[in-house]
Amino acid sequence: MLAELLPKQQADDIRVGLAGRKEALTQECMSGKGFRYYPQPVGSLLDLHGSVDPTSIADARSRGFGVTSIPQFQKQAPDNDTYYKSLPQQRRQDYSSALSACVTSAGRGANSEQGLDAAQSLYARIEGKVEKTKEYRDALTTWASCSAEAGYPGYSSRDDLVGRLAKRRQDIARKPSTGNGVMDANSMTGLQHDPDFARLHDDEVAAAVATFPCSQAMTAVRARLITGLLST
Repeated sequence: MLAELLPKQQADDIRVGLAGRKEALTQECMSGKGFRYYPQPVGSLLDLHGSVDPTSIADARSRGFGVTSIPQFQKQAPDNDTYYKSLPQQRRQDYSSALSACVTSAGRGANSEQGLDAAQSLYARIEGKVEKTKEYRDALTTWASCSAEAGYPGYSSRDDLVGRLAKRRQDIARKPSTGNGVMDANSMTGLQHDPDFARLHDDEVAAAVATFPCSQAMTAVRARLITGLLST
């Protein structure tokens, strides 16, 4: 994603600004349809504390890749629920339909205002070109060799390693004694008491720390190639 080229704080600031703007546009849209909408705190919409900085060894040592991180959200304000319940029964369906449409249009509007759709489209095209370059393929091979030397053979990339850890997390969440596989904040909080989940967290942290130098070198090559193509 485009955000990977930015420092974590800057990327988080963009996410926060975008979420806040979406809420404001949703409010405007709902007002135009004859309904009230109370914008929610951004912290109730985004996990502002659980994201991992891939350039931070401290994060790697404490949270690994973020696979077993527990999402942290603020509570949503009850105003919208209270307002919905105050509506006559026949108006509630209209409210729900209007809200669905407004949320969709607000998302498109906020992305358009910040030029994110065009930027992501350009980034996707450039990323495809980068992945075809010899330098990128060589960097992947170097990552795999580095990972193997660090004790993690058989992985083709950082994404491959993270993906397999995420698969283990999903399998644990599907256990009858654990939950139904839904990875929301409540279910993940419950997973903390599962011994398999604890082992997964330990394995994740160990892998993240061991392969950290490998991933930093790979990220530097990828970022340089993408930045170079963006500037041409």
